[in-house]
Amino acid sequence: MDVSNPAAPQLVAEVDTGPSYDVAVQGNRAYVGARDLVVIDIEDPREPRVLGSLPDWGGGFWNLVAAGSYLYCCHGSSVVSPVVAIDITDSENPRVVGALPGGTAGLALAGENYLIATTGEYWASPEFGFRVIDVTDPSSPVGVRLSTPVSPNRVAVRGGHAYLTENESGLQVVDLADSGNPRLAGHVDTPGYASGLALSQDGRFVYVGDDTALLVVDVLDPDHPVIAGIASGCIARSVAVSGGYAYASDDTGVQVFSLADPRHPSRTGRVSILGGLYGEGVYDIDAQGTFVYAANGLGLVVIDVMQPSNPRVVATLTLPVWTCNVALSDHWAVVASDPSGFHVVDIANPTQPRLVASVGQSGGAVAVADGFAYVGPGAGGVDVITLADTANPRIIGGVWDPGWPTMRPSPMTTSTSAKRRGCTSCRASAEQRRSP
Repeated sequence: MDVSNPAAPQLVAEVDTGPSYDVAVQGNRAYVGARDLVVIDIEDPREPRVLGSLPDWGGGFWNLVAAGSYLYCCHGSSVVSPVVAIDITDSENPRVVGALPGGTAGLALAGENYLIATTGEYWASPEFGFRVIDVTDPSSPVGVRLSTPVSPNRVAVRGGHAYLTENESGLQVVDLADSGNPRLAGHVDTPGYASGLALSQDGRFVYVGDDTALLVVDVLDPDHPVIAGIASGCIARSVAVSGGYAYASDDTGVQVFSLADPRHPSRTGRVSILGGLYGEGVYDIDAQGTFVYAANGLGLVVIDVMQPSNPRVVATLTLPVWTCNVALSDHWAVVASDPSGFHVVDIANPTQPRLVASVGQSGGAVAVADGFAYVGPGAGGVDVITLADTANPRIIGGVWDPGWPTMRPSPMTTSTSAKRRGCTSCRASAEQRRSP
């Protein structure tokens, strides 16, 4: 495809490889994962030609990563297919030099000598989580698996540690000091299914929400986290912390907790918010100053918490469903909707939020930092969006699991000054929408 004019890409050449699953490009070579692995010379993109191939021995090639003289990929049709190292020095005769067994859903290069391989229950892996694979010697790759009992709900990172909530497995603490050997450093169980997660400003406490309580976990010693306090009798689907208060969303609204004593959060108020096509309440919240911003499935709700004992809704901005996540940065809110896209909202005046732009790309999890938004567009990847021009946000890169090629929609940007167009994302099933 010639994309010199991104608004009008043109097909300029084709090579028949049969059904193809993935492609990796390095220099003037393209490597196509099909039933066979095919090496194509693309020095002249308008006249591509096949140089060589590696015959399939059952299942095809996918998750291709090219790195110097080697190509790494998954091979086979089984969910426990191995990661294979292929010497591509001789383009006409690529050859397998090493392999590491184990199910892999996604594969990415980390530095010069490491691969990150993800696994998960969707792929029937015997253990969930991810592996760091040392390929310093491609003929003998070494994998270190970081197993997690189930797929994580939320994650936050601070001070060389990652904190993950994982349903019935509670809070997991991962030591990231050695990128080549991440390890599960600590764990604490929670009474119910852990979902919400927020860190205290000093990093001493992690606030965990589950379907029975809001818990305060002391992580002064990350290897031995302990529950230091609990506010029971509530659902805390999502948790945010700001200015000495914690906020927790549930099926009917948002609750406010005083953290005057961080070990003993006390409920001071609540506000009712209807949300979701099925009445599920508030999916996600974030807090800034004296305002809380809630994604309730139908849009963005702004809550004034100046008086913690009497929080009140001061604005509602209707957005295309299904608004499931929100992240704040200064006077901007980025709201993710699945499957209708993500939206940039001006909150300079919190009582009058204003939609500035939308990108028609299925949106799941979202984070904002340093002028960029990071959006998980459903299953299998992360898109990086520049917010340098907030009226025209655009996708500039990302990481995508080639195992989900048919689920990635084409991005489409709209602004409030342009004619509104429909979203190109495929609509998720009702069950998917009810579990963003």
